[in-house]
Amino acid sequence: MNFVVADFKKKCQKIVRSLVDDLNKLNPNLVNTSIFASIKIKYFNNEVPLYQIAKIEVKEAKIILITPFDQKNKNLIGEITNKIQKIHLGLEIVNCGKCVKIVIPQLTYEKRKSFVKILKSKIEHYKVEIRNLRRLEIKKIKTQNEGTSKDQIANLKNSLQEVLNQEMKIIQKLEQDKEKEILTI
Repeated sequence: MNFVVADFKKKCQKIVRSLVDDLNKLNPNLVNTSIFASIKIKYFNNEVPLYQIAKIEVKEAKIILITPFDQKNKNLIGEITNKIQKIHLGLEIVNCGKCVKIVIPQLTYEKRKSFVKILKSKIEHYKVEIRNLRRLEIKKIKTQNEGTSKDQIANLKNSLQEVLNQEMKIIQKLEQDKEKEILTI
């Protein structure tokens, strides 16, 4: 039965690693092209990572320029613009016709607070994901181990809850550190 807890812990750690990657993209103090790494663009009926179909470069301190390699495909610029707008980072996005210019605004305190709201939304998403994972594991334990005593099932539930609590503490620490980083000028 310990393998159930170990497997749950591995899955939780994978979720936390995914959260850390997501939080690294949320950095209002630095111009960083990695915020676009997970964006996939529809290109010839396939979902393709943005970096495979466009050059992403930092032009100036607060400007990112995205230039598609295929300049003949006029729909590509609109698709890129729409996908970037959907990630809701409060960026100023300008469609220049042959490229997409992204201006990172100077952050006011209100803007930093809006980044904190985005942070809290992302954190809550990952917390829910871990809770749902625990719920599924408990359901699986109940259905697969019908011959197991109630005490053993209760012990497994407690072990899963302990792992969940440990991971939630890690997430809470990540949230506090990131919030402090965002609010620091």
